[in-house]
Amino acid sequence: MTMDIPELKDQRWRLRHLYSCRREGDGNPIPFVPRPEQEQIFDHLIDRPHEPAYIIKSRRLGLSTGLGLFQDDSAVFNSGWRGILIDQKQDDATKKMAEILRFGIDSLPPEIKDTIRFDKRNDSELRFRVGDEDENNDSVIFATTGARGGDCSMLHISEMGPIAALDPKRAEEIVTGAFPAARLGRRVVETTWMGGRSGELWELIEPILTGNPNAEGIIYFFPWHDDPQAIRLDGMVTDEIKSYFIDLAEKTGKKFSEEQKNWYSAKKLEQRNKIYREYPSTLEEALRAPVEGAIYAEEIDALRASGKILPFPIDRSSLVHTAWDLGAPINTVTWYFQLIAGEIRVIDVDLDQSVSAVDRVANIMNKGYPMGVNLLPHDASSTPTSGRSTQDVLADAGLGNIKVIPRTSDVWIGIDACLAMFPRFAFHAENCKVGIERLDNYRFQATSSGGISKSEPVHDRNSHAADALRMIAEAMTAGLIPSGINGSRGISAGGRKVRPKVLTGYTGRR
Repeated sequence: MTMDIPELKDQRWRLRHLYSCRREGDGNPIPFVPRPEQEQIFDHLIDRPHEPAYIIKSRRLGLSTGLGLFQDDSAVFNSGWRGILIDQKQDDATKKMAEILRFGIDSLPPEIKDTIRFDKRNDSELRFRVGDEDENNDSVIFATTGARGGDCSMLHISEMGPIAALDPKRAEEIVTGAFPAARLGRRVVETTWMGGRSGELWELIEPILTGNPNAEGIIYFFPWHDDPQAIRLDGMVTDEIKSYFIDLAEKTGKKFSEEQKNWYSAKKLEQRNKIYREYPSTLEEALRAPVEGAIYAEEIDALRASGKILPFPIDRSSLVHTAWDLGAPINTVTWYFQLIAGEIRVIDVDLDQSVSAVDRVANIMNKGYPMGVNLLPHDASSTPTSGRSTQDVLADAGLGNIKVIPRTSDVWIGIDACLAMFPRFAFHAENCKVGIERLDNYRFQATSSGGISKSEPVHDRNSHAADALRMIAEAMTAGLIPSGINGSRGISAGGRKVRPKVLTGYTGRR
């Protein structure tokens, strides 16, 4: 280098003084001054280069810019650097190549920039040599949607959350193909969240969250309220938002200004329940961001907002009914609920239990609830080759007052009935925590065959909890729970439809 500045040996100094970025809004060049979030990630990449970093974030915090400039700086000042940027779409990768990576190198002082010789400079590859370096010591940064094999000095995956949720095969390819290429380099996943507690990315971070000693990596979370620009001078803060911020202050230990509350109120109105994905306040919020095609997420969010998901005291004098979904023992789900003064209080749930029918019924009895009706789905009365139905097996195990719900002609009838009754639900926040997460992640997907498009609920571990809850609605519709029981009233099967409004060639659900 022709610049005789001792500080050039310090990467932190270089990142604070040598580069420019585009100013948000008008796109004009401004000196890059790292924000605290960017500084924290720089520290990780410099001090802990071989420990993967998982960054879950709100939008507009500049993490992509910071990571791009770190790639630039490392490639310029380290011959032979091999960097890869993987993004959700090639258009996104190309934009980061042009607006961050190439722009960053072009912003270097002339004394440094003039020593750089570009061998390739296009939308997907930036390859160059510095000074007298020969082509065997060139540095390169790729911007693409996937990578496999080779050697990688730094792997930056942008928007892995949406990739994992919307394109699980590509997410798996990234983990099995691109991750090993960076086994001796730096690996950074930087993303907004999507997909709830499921998918390839969740499988990577869940062991870290639970403290598995074999899990690799550190999770960083950066919320919207870290952004000093997330303020609005005017607006109206509703009682619901006021209550939200009281709770948020308790969770975070932070004080929030009226300008921040105004900003959040406007964003919540604009984004609705997608605000948890785009502008989360806590990591817990981000992880419950609604999946594409979510069926019950909006209703559950409304229950949270109205204070109907909380650890309320259980009325031990009122009957407790159960609603079931049957399957392999690990997939069998049982919700416990009470009908009190027109409210459906869901107080408990059994799921992920790989136990026999005898042990399952014994567990129910050991809870000590005053038992009412036990609602089983239509297939409980089916007689398999063994000659004994599930209804018979459970009855022999000691489960009494069993009622089998008639089969509906279409699963969406039951779903619509369940949607209609959601305002009457209240969930015990602690006892039902995992079950609520499953309901949040219950979704449909659009399929097409023979020119006919339809929407079908996805059958996975989330659907078992949703199917069991749906039994409550179908039982009420069928009159299997007396309308006056514990002060409850019956409910009709109307309600909001969740099927897509526009599907090419859509002619019906079935």
